[in-house]
Parts: sequence; C-alpha cells; structure tokens
Amino acid sequence: MGRITKAIVPVFLNCYVVTLNGMTSPGDYGKLIAWDDHPDAFDWMHTRKQFHPGEAVDILEAQERVMKFLIHCCEQLLHDIPPADLLREQYPIQPEPALKLGVEPSVLTRWPSWPRRRPTGRQEVSTSGALSRCLRHAPQQQRISM
Repeated sequence: MGRITKAIVPVFLNCYVVTLNGMTSPGDYGKLIAWDDHPDAFDWMHTRKQFHPGEAVDILEAQERVMKFLIHCCEQLLHDIPPADLLREQYPIQPEPALKLGVEPSVLTRWPSWPRRRPTGRQEVSTSGALSRCLRHAPQQQRISM
C-alpha cells in the first residue's frame, strides 16, 4: 500500500540486483550482485526473479521486524529455559518433520467446505493461551498488525 501511494519510495541503485529467492546459504542470501558480475543478473531483476536493491532493503527490514517478534514469542513460550541455554547441545536443532502423505487433511484444508451461518451478536475470536500471552507481553514496536 505504501508503494502505491508513494509513501514508501525504495532506494534507487542502478546496475545491481539483490538475491533473496531460492538462496539457501547465508552467504548468498541478500547478496548484492552487479549486472556485469553475473550474466543473468539483469534478467533476474527484469523478470522479478530477484530484487532491485531498494525493494530488497524494504524486504530485509520487514523480515528483521518479523524475526524479532517471533523470537520474543519463542522466549515467552519457552520462558522456563534461559535464552542462552537454547543454543547449547542440550537442546539440539531438530530436523524438519516429514510431510505425512495419505493422512486426514488438516483443519485448514477442510474449513472452506464447512457449513456457514451468519454471526449472531458480537463474537470474539479466541486465541490459544500461549499466543495471547505472547501478544500481550510483546513490546508495541514488535507487534504485527494483521
């Protein structure tokens, strides 16, 4: 919305592209590449496979705010564990869970087929206790409006 109204004007840096999409190593993510340094760099930006530097800065700043919010939520959920201990060997990073094929579809995929009714009076949307506690304790600048 800020781009449409010109309230947000991205920084202009000609002849460069920033790689964000599909980058799996920290060294490649957010890398500034000159068009002359890579034969596909101009095409990446022109076809929008990668980003113009001004757009990339906006994306990285938004990701930084989201990451701070998520870290704060994790600290609230795992409040019994000191943050410094979370990076120790006693809490190893778990592999990503495998996708379960052939099982009952999740609630989110079944939801559109459920019968609907008109709301009666004021209805509150309840969130889980952990999420609501996280949102209550998040500093105002870290809250994300949906």
